[in-house]
Amino acid sequence: MKSQIINIFIAIIFTAVSAFATTTEPVITSNGAKSFIINHTEWNSSFVDITISDDEGINIYSNHQELKRSKQYSLENLKAGDYVITISNEIKTVINNITITQKEMLIDFEANTTFKPVFNFANNNIDVNYLAAGVDTKIYIQENDRVLYQTNIKNMGSINKRYSVANLPSGDYSIVVSNKNGTFSKNFTK
Repeated sequence: MKSQIINIFIAIIFTAVSAFATTTEPVITSNGAKSFIINHTEWNSSFVDITISDDEGINIYSNHQELKRSKQYSLENLKAGDYVITISNEIKTVINNITITQKEMLIDFEANTTFKPVFNFANNNIDVNYLAAGVDTKIYIQENDRVLYQTNIKNMGSINKRYSVANLPSGDYSIVVSNKNGTFSKNFTK
C-alpha cells in the first residue's frame, strides 16, 4: 500500500512537470555583457553538471558544480562564435545555444529539455517513472549484454511501469530506458 501511494505521488509530480516541460523559460540568465547565471531555484538540487562546447562539439569546459546558491559564469575569454551550454542534474538535462559577439552574449531561449527516468527498487519490484513526452521508448532488463525482458511503449506522455524481478536468479542486472532522446540505465543486484 505504501509503495502504491508513493507511485501515485510520483505520477502526479510527473504530470505536473509535463505541464511545464514545453515552456521556454530560460534556464540560464544573462548577467552582464558576456556572463550568465544558473539560478539554483530553477534546478532544485544540490548539484549540476555543466558543459560548454564550441560549434565543432569540442568541450571547452566541464564541471560537476555544487549548487547551494546561484552561480555566475563569465565567458569574457571566449572568442566570438556559437556555443552550447549543457546543464544536467539527476532529473533533467537542458541544452541552451548561445552566440558570443565582440560585445555581448546572445542566448537562444528555446532550450532543449530532456527529462530522465526515475527508478525505485523495493520488494523485488522496480518502478519506472518517466516523462517520455510522446516519444517511442524501450524499457528492458539486461544481464551483462543479454536482454532478458523488453517492453516497447509507443507515443505515451508519461510512463509509470512496475517490473517484478522476483523470478530472476541472484546476480547483477541493469534496467534501461532508451529512446531518441538518450539511453538511461540503473544497475541493481538481486
